[in-house]
Amino acid sequence: ERELFKPFSTTKKKGFGIGLFQSRQIIYSHGGTISVHSEEGRGSIFTVRLPLTEVSADG
Repeated sequence: ERELFKPFSTTKKKGFGIGLFQSRQIIYSHGGTISVHSEEGRGSIFTVRLPLTEVSADG
């Protein structure tokens, strides 16, 4: 799992391997978390959790 989120880590012929790295950085910057559960031959489930914030009446 740790390798997935490293920059430039990819198993594909196309792409740079920075998508999940960037996604995790954005999610963390908003106080959230991302996790992955993978099963060989079945795929992966990514769970993103972001904190709720209250919006004031002023906007």
